[in-house]
Amino acid sequence: RDVLMNQLQIILAFLCNIEDMRQTADQVHDGAEKIISYIHSNLASIHSLEDICQNVHMSRSTVQNLISEYLQTPITSYVRTQTCIMATSLLQSVCPATEAALACGFADYSSFYRAFKKEYGITPRQYTQL
Repeated sequence: RDVLMNQLQIILAFLCNIEDMRQTADQVHDGAEKIISYIHSNLASIHSLEDICQNVHMSRSTVQNLISEYLQTPITSYVRTQTCIMATSLLQSVCPATEAALACGFADYSSFYRAFKKEYGITPRQYTQL
């Protein structure tokens, strides 16, 4: 349940950003927005938290705290969820799972498989058969 609730919060925050339905400027933390923007623009090339920290010029603890406060989820979970959302889009377009894994920045299929299964509770193959 907690995983599902976190995913729903992440998806809702993402959809609000897409539709420009953002909270007023004084309620939105600029740092969190900068991090999220970087993540969405560079999703396939993010391999670690350090990649994000270096590119947004913030410390590891600052990045973790800002995202945790803003999205109510750890940054690693957010990145994994966004990567899996990207993968589902590729899988829906009949892209083979191994190609989707590489396109989403996973080093190998087994890492992709584990992340996908953790995120959705099913394997990429099971997803494509739905």
